[in-house]
Amino acid sequence: MTAACLASRGIATVGLAETPAAAAELNAGKAPLFEPGLDALLAQGLQGGTLSFTNDVAAAVSSADLLWVNFDTPVDDDDVADVGYVLDRVVAPFTSERRRGHRDFLAGAGRQHGAAGA
Repeated sequence: MTAACLASRGIATVGLAETPAAAAELNAGKAPLFEPGLDALLAQGLQGGTLSFTNDVAAAVSSADLLWVNFDTPVDDDDVADVGYVLDRVVAPFTSERRRGHRDFLAGAGRQHGAAGA
């Protein structure tokens, strides 16, 4: 939802999906959940060229001025958020980039990009 809203305001936005299948569905304009107006926002951004989705971390952040992290955070029976779930999904992709030989990936991202947690 956030990516589609940003793109609707003319902000070039790349959404990072967890899987290739999720990226393909989003790039086809298929929202992963029902939210009134979301399909129209997706279509507008995709057709206007301000919105795209990928599961490639390096491609998603290579030209980013800002990283905005959003997840549907799971909660337990007492409505307590599982923040570990979110942190695992935020840290893992960047850690794998370092393992693939991009030593300055995190350092460069820290210097050039702001990050907001979910």
